[in-house]
Parts: sequence; C-alpha cells; structure tokens
Amino acid sequence: MQQQRKKNGWYHVRGFRGKKSRITEGLRSMEKWGFGLTRKEILEILCEYIIANGIKTPFKDNRLEEDWLLNFKNWHHLSIKKPQGIEYTRKKKTDPFVVNEYFYLLHKTLIKNHLTTPEQIWNLDEMSFQHDPSKTRVVEAKGKLSSRTTAGIR
Repeated sequence: MQQQRKKNGWYHVRGFRGKKSRITEGLRSMEKWGFGLTRKEILEILCEYIIANGIKTPFKDNRLEEDWLLNFKNWHHLSIKKPQGIEYTRKKKTDPFVVNEYFYLLHKTLIKNHLTTPEQIWNLDEMSFQHDPSKTRVVEAKGKLSSRTTAGIR
C-alpha cells in the first residue's frame, strides 16, 4: 500500500481510510464506560491492527509514532487528560439502562441457579478498586470529562 505525505510531514496510512471515525468512536466509547486508553495503549492496539491486516506504513516496523497520534487527536477533536477518581465517575456515569439490565440478568441468573434464599447470596468487596487513576493520562474527546476504571491493591 502507498502512503500520501502532506505538506506538514503528516502521513496518511491508506489502510485506515474509512476506519478513522470508527477508531475515534471506539476511543470515545471506551472512555465513556471508564476504560479510557493511554497514548501508548492506543499506539499498541493500532500497531497490532496494522500487522494483522498487512497494512504498510512509512514508520519503522510499521509502528505509528507519537506525532501521528497527536495529529490524529487534533483532527478528531480528542485531547489528553488526567482521568477523575472512580467514585466521581460512578456517580456521574450511572446509566439507568445499564443498571436495569444488570438487575434483570441478576434476577434471571438467581432463578436459573435456584438461588432463592439469602444465605445463598454473597456480597462482593469493592475495596480493591484503585481510587486514584490520576497518575496516567487518557485520550478523550475535547470538552468532555475523562475517566478510567482501574483496579489496585488495598
């Protein structure tokens, strides 16, 4: 495959034509649900995609570089931010559709497995969730709050 070079030195990778908006939508969806990706994670995923699909790039070992991601980020109205703590994220991002679906599946599972008495049901401990994901930065849509769901040690 051939690449086009723009005047500012930015390469278009032809294998991504028509897929950039899907990549952007995927990044935004991941962030929306608390799984925002770092720059390194995005570049790694795109490298795997390039290799799996046999796409040729002008980059060494077909690995996209930071400046490629910076241009991609600017063109698709993304920004890099520190994510907010998980407790705030849970409060802001509670979706009634997701909550209702969870309770529907829980009810269905309890009935299916004959778990109808309280002593058969156990509570889960959430203390192992890391509450401070501020040590990393994630790529996110401009003008939006960012979050990243993490797990850590107590």
